[in-house]
Amino acid sequence: MTLPSVYEVRQWRVTWVGFDALLMVAMAATALLGWLRHRTVTVSATTTAVLLICDAWFDVSLAFGTSGVWLSAVLAACVELPLGGGDDMIRQAPDACPVRGLSSTR
Repeated sequence: MTLPSVYEVRQWRVTWVGFDALLMVAMAATALLGWLRHRTVTVSATTTAVLLICDAWFDVSLAFGTSGVWLSAVLAACVELPLGGGDDMIRQAPDACPVRGLSSTR
């Protein structure tokens, strides 16, 4: 069994808009929970980090063979992956988070 070499996607825009909307909701939840100093910020930060890493992967891998691959790679390296790493730092060390007292409340 092999994968087809070409596949026509009919709902590409809906897929990406939905993914980006989910990413925005995850980012907003992380910001809100951090602002409220709620310890469950670690869950939303982990979710946001995973979504950012997936977004970087899809952007770069789907741009292979096009002129947009370099822009995708730069955005992944300079925006999406560093943001994902920052969210991961919140998850790993909530006491080191700039939001004071994060792990001791609620």
